[in-house]
Amino acid sequence: MPMLRDLQRYLARRQPVDIVYIDRAGQLTQRRVRLLRVDAAHVRAYCYERRAVRTFNLAKILAAMPAREGGAA
Repeated sequence: MPMLRDLQRYLARRQPVDIVYIDRAGQLTQRRVRLLRVDAAHVRAYCYERRAVRTFNLAKILAAMPAREGGAA
């Protein structure tokens, strides 16, 4: 599972991450997050947009990349 490995690597580096995922309503969404926990099914992260801790379904995360400095999510 490449996505799982990538997210675990970002978690270990403690770097903000931009994720693209499908939300509950089926909409494509992009968020900047700070990863707190990553397991085989879920990602627990602080969402900068919502200013709250959120849980994301790993299967619905389509892409993840290190956040660019100064760039908006």
